[in-house]
Amino acid sequence: MMDNAIITFNEGNQLGKFYFGTQNANIYLPQNGQDYAIAFSDKQAEMQLNFKAAKDGEYTLTIHPEDAELSFLHLIDNITGANVDLLQTPVYTFDAKTSDYASRFKLVFTGKVDNPDDHDDFAFISNGEIIVLGEGTLQIFDVLGRNITSVETSYYGVSTNGMAPGIYVLRLIDGEKVRVQKIMLQ
Repeated sequence: MMDNAIITFNEGNQLGKFYFGTQNANIYLPQNGQDYAIAFSDKQAEMQLNFKAAKDGEYTLTIHPEDAELSFLHLIDNITGANVDLLQTPVYTFDAKTSDYASRFKLVFTGKVDNPDDHDDFAFISNGEIIVLGEGTLQIFDVLGRNITSVETSYYGVSTNGMAPGIYVLRLIDGEKVRVQKIMLQ
């Protein structure tokens, strides 16, 4: 069973965490003595991310930072000491025990509120290729957050051969500028 926690940069968007028993793993954001499924951040540099295992075993965190322009996003595992760059590797797999302390993770980030005008499309599909209108590093993620490919691009196409039909997230990184777009392959 999957559980979610969301950090929002839009003030007032908070939702308390509901617990549905001990059969499911729980991930939540503690703030001011409360546990949240959705928590507001005013671009603070770090935020605690708590995790409680339902049973001893392997778990996977998948991060989706597409809705906010972030120049830095790291996950610190307080038990193993791992420091993961989530913009480069948005999936983190780890072993957990029910006896582990809940304050397992810390997110460290710098971000700003997205400006909706910055979300102009920079890519389209034509003749089996994703045509990119821009320069930089193009990263393509599937809907599970797995990095399908990462290529340097300069106004040319990327073949869709081998990619299954579905929705993909494109991230184009050019220096400090990061642009994100969803695209559908049919």
